[in-house]
Amino acid sequence: MIENTGTTTCTTESIEKKNREACLKTCLCSVFVPLCIPVYCRTEIITSLPVGHRPAYNALNLFLLYDLFFSLMSTFFDLNVHAYPETDARVEELLRVANRYGYTGIAITNHNEMVQEELKSPFIFTGLEIQANSVLELKRKVTHYWGKVPLLAVHGGTDKLNRAAVEDARVDILAHPCGEKGEGGLNHVSARYAAAHGVAIDFNVGALIRTRRGERARILSKMRELLKLVRKYKAPMILTSNAHSIYDLRAPREMIALATLFGMTKDEATSALSEIPRGILDKRWKKEREVELL
Repeated sequence: MIENTGTTTCTTESIEKKNREACLKTCLCSVFVPLCIPVYCRTEIITSLPVGHRPAYNALNLFLLYDLFFSLMSTFFDLNVHAYPETDARVEELLRVANRYGYTGIAITNHNEMVQEELKSPFIFTGLEIQANSVLELKRKVTHYWGKVPLLAVHGGTDKLNRAAVEDARVDILAHPCGEKGEGGLNHVSARYAAAHGVAIDFNVGALIRTRRGERARILSKMRELLKLVRKYKAPMILTSNAHSIYDLRAPREMIALATLFGMTKDEATSALSEIPRGILDKRWKKEREVELL
């Protein structure tokens, strides 16, 4: 069938083909949008699409429903979130968004500072991320804060700090073992100590979101190396967002998708967001070590 538009003549088939191509591009956008921006921003983007591209809108709705179902089937935790006074983000606001994404709970781990405001929700866990410039300072701070907060993390990045953190059984999490921009790393000895002392190795997915090109490639390479060591010595590992605002938080399904970029399997990533964080909060590996010592 031929359609005359006045200036050009085209077939119905060519019009349908153009519509399908435009719709496909929009659908692809709706698939990749979740990996780049928070969930609640997606709806605004998709609803602003042309009305003729309803398949893309329906695709996103289906994706969000799957996100909800996926979240209800598991309990997820983000154990590296930063709030006021270190950042401008209020604890209640972070928890509200995290719950909407499907998290059961979050841990507030401000640097060298405990959260002063009263945390009324049972789904908010108080923690602290120790930053130190030397091993001596690190040991002093671990001794000072141990027992005062349920969750104790250490901001690593250098071989000496990483080693000191995983050698101390009082530490729950080694955060940023590769540094902020992939400049550090973990060696075989430290990975063995982490497994023996139940110190979880943190894979900060937020670093992948906030970096670009060469810097992101370097971080991915470091994470792949780190993952091999963690697997070899069977040390606990977790996925975190290192969120400093509600816009840094990512839904569990997005975190798992990003973790596959550096080699985690879906089962490993799911466990790193659910079973292992729950075990850390329950001090499961610390109790097992106490039983072994007895």
